[in-house]
Amino acid sequence: MSRHYLHELQGFAGDALLLSFAATCLGLALLITTRSVYNIFFHPLKSYPGPKLWAASHLPRQYYDLRGTLDFKIRDLHERYGDAIRIEPDSLSYTNSHAWKDINGYGVHNLEKDPVLHNQVKKGIAQPGIIQADAPNHARIRRQLAHAFSEKALRDQEPIIVRYVDTLISQLEDVAASGEKTDILLKYTYTTVDITSELSFGTSLDVLRNDKFRPWVTIQSNMGSILMSMKFVELYPLLTPLIRWLIPKQVIQGMKENRVYVNRVVQDRIKEGAMEERRDFFSYILRNKEKDNEMTNSEMCETARTLILAGADTTKTLLSAVTFYLLTNPFWMRKVVQEVRSAFQHEGDINFVDASAKLPLMLACLDEALRLHPPGASFLFARRTSPHTTISILGHDIPPSTSVTMHPLSTFTCSANFHDPLRFHPERFLPSASEPGSPFANDDKFAFQPFFYGPRNCIGRNLAYNKMRLILARVLWKFDFSLCEESRNWDTHRIWMFWEDTPLWITLKIRQDLSTA
Repeated sequence: MSRHYLHELQGFAGDALLLSFAATCLGLALLITTRSVYNIFFHPLKSYPGPKLWAASHLPRQYYDLRGTLDFKIRDLHERYGDAIRIEPDSLSYTNSHAWKDINGYGVHNLEKDPVLHNQVKKGIAQPGIIQADAPNHARIRRQLAHAFSEKALRDQEPIIVRYVDTLISQLEDVAASGEKTDILLKYTYTTVDITSELSFGTSLDVLRNDKFRPWVTIQSNMGSILMSMKFVELYPLLTPLIRWLIPKQVIQGMKENRVYVNRVVQDRIKEGAMEERRDFFSYILRNKEKDNEMTNSEMCETARTLILAGADTTKTLLSAVTFYLLTNPFWMRKVVQEVRSAFQHEGDINFVDASAKLPLMLACLDEALRLHPPGASFLFARRTSPHTTISILGHDIPPSTSVTMHPLSTFTCSANFHDPLRFHPERFLPSASEPGSPFANDDKFAFQPFFYGPRNCIGRNLAYNKMRLILARVLWKFDFSLCEESRNWDTHRIWMFWEDTPLWITLKIRQDLSTA
């Protein structure tokens, strides 16, 4: 075969490869264009308002998701387009309070959580637990946990919580004596992790006093971005190697160690059985287990990890938020401090019951911080998928396999639901707010569901409130705070399912009448 002929053959092969590549690109472009045109003009959700680009493709939502600004963008879109908007080709977001019942209510449509969670369990990416469970298994697991969150359990758990709050106060006294600044978010985080780990299975991680497990706390603080990475692995399996490469090796190793440790502790705790002297969650679970409906060992392990993460994140996020809002609103700081210090002559008098009964202003401030800075701000937490039949939301038919969500951050800060929604107004949660002439008289309080609504609402709501009230009351009773300049815009951080853990730098001193006593 001549060299000239080989050269021509190679040229022909190169041209064919180039044409094939061009045809593939053209085909993909045509497919994307056709799909986009269909999504905008012919899709069953075409009548819902929203940006056309978001209706055409999933990419805009995913772009803002990766940047950690998605939830703020959705809030802006709701203000522009209304209380029911289209945020993806097959996804709707709502802020109308009546949609809580239609989407998340009891026995209305039995909408399932985001199917990606269930798929991750099926593929072995995630372990089964209360978050990942489908509706029947969720109800079964929740029944087993219900005893651990009863009124009796709350009374039994108070001494455990008080012990760790005592440690927090002692450490803050040391900080006050040093005159140095401290990251109060980190202090709240260590406290809540210690509390929730001991309440979960009777063994504390003891991160307030020991740095052994603090790297795991850092990993838990980044759990939102990790979970989002898992979601992208599910959506784009071909990118799995790239996504895994982007996650730092120490994070992956820490997650594995965390899982191994929790699994071992849970197995040891199960072997001990329902010990009467124990006040942890497993004492109630094992004491009241239902035959043929028991939680499996893997469900117990994953649920324990969820309880630690959810219990710690909810409390430290809200405590940090209310501390920030009080420090940036001196009028309310003065009023709440006066209320707390007038209600209790001695620090040891502050307990669950009295922190709720005697401090209405402080409770209003906590609720207002929950409204402005909800721990469950992400739309992914409330997202549900319609079944394979048409359903009705707000009187409109929704086609099968549509993702629908009450977007928490948008709903709680929507101008249609709340007066002056982006400013800190605790008075909206006081009884006087309902009086004629009050600017907050028309606030839609049912829209405010910070622990969600329906059968998947937060089972630990009462425990979370008790922890937050006790910790905040103790801290305000004992210390005077000042906000450091570098944390002046603390509330502008991003959301990757959970709020980004931005340090909240403060200085503090023991209140003057105690320090001079």
